[in-house]
Amino acid sequence: MSSGCVQSGLHDDGRQIIHEIYSAYHSAMLGRAMTYVHNLWDAEDIVSDCCVSLMRHTPLLQQMNPARRTGYIMAAVRNTALSHLRKRSRAPLLCPDELLDVYASPVHSIEAEIAREMAADLLGALTGREGEVAQLRLQRMPTKEIALKLDLSESAVRVCWHRARKKMRQMLSSSEAG
Repeated sequence: MSSGCVQSGLHDDGRQIIHEIYSAYHSAMLGRAMTYVHNLWDAEDIVSDCCVSLMRHTPLLQQMNPARRTGYIMAAVRNTALSHLRKRSRAPLLCPDELLDVYASPVHSIEAEIAREMAADLLGALTGREGEVAQLRLQRMPTKEIALKLDLSESAVRVCWHRARKKMRQMLSSSEAG
């Protein structure tokens, strides 16, 4: 029972430190994030994500002197911003259902049919496991469920999905170039 009280106290201390960091460093964190994304909404998201990741390091932050803490926080903002940019730079791959939503108008039925054919061709060109994973991901099945269904680890599913998307992007870019 006492360990629950201790854990609760530690949790409250961590929350208090993050609140203090957010209050004291918000404008500096926001400014640093803006140098990377040039968009206030994205910068706010980066600051929020950074605060969440800093929560895991509250004991370390408590022990730091103010100058070192500032450097640590700014490095965390930089890393979070770069991660955000990497995620945003990845070309989104629309699944067939999303392609159909884009062309919902009857006027665009030909484009929708072409999109369906392209998606089927892309999926057909993938290897067995990559094709299975891609098909299930495009049906919006979570990674964990795919792993259970195909008797794979979650990391193997993520690797297969990454490779499948990369191959499909390459096929799309080569077909557009040709």
